[in-house]
Amino acid sequence: MSTDECALPRIQDPAEREHEPGLLVGERRHRILDLLREHLRPESNSLSGHMAESALAGLQADRLFLGADGLDPERGVMTPHLPEAQLNAQMIAISRQVIAVADSSKLLRRNISLIARVEQLHMLITDSDANPTLIAELRRRGVEVRLA
Repeated sequence: MSTDECALPRIQDPAEREHEPGLLVGERRHRILDLLREHLRPESNSLSGHMAESALAGLQADRLFLGADGLDPERGVMTPHLPEAQLNAQMIAISRQVIAVADSSKLLRRNISLIARVEQLHMLITDSDANPTLIAELRRRGVEVRLA
């Protein structure tokens, strides 16, 4: 499914609202859609912000598969999007095992927002083009590395 198929429609004309499908009726539905739209990242099909964080409250997870925009063995897993980093940090806090997933092009890449330190990772799944020196460093720091 493409990002475009997952994005919420932008409604400009209030007259169009009468014909839009949805579970809620009237103006309340549109306020909720507008609120969700503010926190929807179409490039990653992810929600962030207080609504997503509230949804995680009280939950526990055995395993978290965490997609990484960047992973540096000295810093950890990073993303260019601060709200996503905050939500991912909360997901890490409720998870027993954290598995980062990143292709070799993401390794040694740094971004502005730190999601998790290397010490918080249990495993990295990456491709066979990953730099052997980097893989050795991650293993030295306690991260199990699996090449796919």
